[in-house]
Amino acid sequence: MHRKIAVVGAGVAGISAALNLAEKGFEVHLFEQKNSIGGRLSSIYDNFSEEYIDNGQHLLIGAYHNFLQFLQKIKVDSQIQAQKSLKVKFIDALGSIDILDTSLFKGKLGVIFGFLRLKNIDLIDKINLIIFLIKIQFNISNFENLNCLEYLRLNNQSQNMIMRFWDPLILAILNNSPENSSAELLTNSLKNAFFSKSDNSKLIFPKTDLNSLIQNFIPLFENYNGKIYLNHKIKKINIVDSQIKSIEVNDNEYVFDEYIFAVTPNVLMKILSSEQVRNNFDYLEKFTYSPIISAYFWFDKPVFFEKFAATLNTKIQWIFNRRAILNPAKFKLPESLSVTISNAENITNSPNSEISNTIFEELKHLLAIPNDTKLLHSRVIKELMATIAITPDVEKIRPNAITAITNLYLAGDWTNTKLPATIEGACLSGLTAANLIENHK
Repeated sequence: MHRKIAVVGAGVAGISAALNLAEKGFEVHLFEQKNSIGGRLSSIYDNFSEEYIDNGQHLLIGAYHNFLQFLQKIKVDSQIQAQKSLKVKFIDALGSIDILDTSLFKGKLGVIFGFLRLKNIDLIDKINLIIFLIKIQFNISNFENLNCLEYLRLNNQSQNMIMRFWDPLILAILNNSPENSSAELLTNSLKNAFFSKSDNSKLIFPKTDLNSLIQNFIPLFENYNGKIYLNHKIKKINIVDSQIKSIEVNDNEYVFDEYIFAVTPNVLMKILSSEQVRNNFDYLEKFTYSPIISAYFWFDKPVFFEKFAATLNTKIQWIFNRRAILNPAKFKLPESLSVTISNAENITNSPNSEISNTIFEELKHLLAIPNDTKLLHSRVIKELMATIAITPDVEKIRPNAITAITNLYLAGDWTNTKLPATIEGACLSGLTAANLIENHK
């Protein structure tokens, strides 16, 4: 008979681990303190627009192999749409427009020609960029103990190149400024996206809200006899002789053979006693977080005629046309845009109305929105703990799935996946923990 497994946390890491074990015959019990699955992959209902909006626009890429396979497994891969090849429009608040288009050739050659065709970067910068990318591909670039800004400058990346290309990319994948981001993670991300199959660099858009995208997990998991406990908060872990003997959930005590904790560092610290943290998990105190702000706007007429765009010399970094991305439907309001601000720590304390007004003024300028266009509604969502902030020092302390507690495994985008704190990193961490349990006799 297969062992009983507890998975704590029903975010992407937790549901990935739980499904993997359940389909292999393990008796899996999934505990989640909220009333829904998905963790930071979530949606809320906006009463004014009568639409579900996500806690932030999640942009996937073709290199997210594990998460894309997960979506295929729960039979919702028809609810995502991929570009034919990587193509990103850059709108500069100073007046210029540029396009990174890799469609001319397949694979790495298409990426190189895409960079060469950029208009607002001079020839020497393009040559230095290509030399840098070649060094990364052939593992001859030294990133050890460097932050991204140090790494870029060491490899002759000019300030113009950093502003026009590297800043938007680093903010998008690492949710932190170049000077506070790990160069090792940037290198790993570039290898995964640009230096393998051309499909890996394609951007992929969910065509539905995030709650709907993952709900098929529940019937599939239950079909494998998995048990889900929503609104169940872990209050205490009882550890004896370096082994979990039981966990206390709400007002009940549960005993399992092995445990996967797929929660964030701050949540894990709340569950563990101060003595348990001190003895085995003192590194948890060193993790800090980087916020993301998302804002939604509804207009009385179309104002943006692209699917999405990156922006330069602005507070915002990305604009998404929700009417062009989402499944066709009869929406109450004709036009809806969402924008994101990564690494938004300097404005998280500002009132939502002030943030909304600032972003709206930028949108009016960037998109040349006519004065007679009516802004019908706006909404700001702050994710204060969107991702961990992975500096070079933090990258060194990200924990492996195996812990000093013999029957406890960790999962989550903050663990040692060698990937940024992304959906793919979370999914991979769940699979890693599940595979360790499967192979532990």
